Amino acid sequence: MAGTRSRRKKDASTTSRRARPATGARRVPARSAAQGFPKGSKHPSAQLTIAQVKALRAGKHDHQPYAVLAAKWGVSPAAISLARTGKTWSWVPGARKPIKPTDPKRHRAAAKPAKKAARGSRARSRPGK
Repeated sequence: MAGTRSRRKKDASTTSRRARPATGARRVPARSAAQGFPKGSKHPSAQLTIAQVKALRAGKHDHQPYAVLAAKWGVSPAAISLARTGKTWSWVPGARKPIKPTDPKRHRAAAKPAKKAARGSRARSRPGK
């Protein structure tokens, strides 16, 4: 390309030949500084709707395992659990504590007996000393 450096720079700036990464509102047009990222089902990566999260937290689906709800709504069981306990969708009121396993036939954690701590196993002195 012929010309001096200053002439080439001027040409690049006037003809939009200089590549600049998009920033701010040009990069993410759905977001402005005052609004932040879209919440809930308005977010492009949302898997659940607000109505589904409220139904989970209200206890309307307590009789169904997470795997059944996940298959019904097309999400993972972890997404159901996280939404119900408030780890995700924390701004929606009504988060509940996780259900403790009670049925030993359905939950491995309930079938295992609690381990008893050995008394003084680390504090014992060695014999002969």
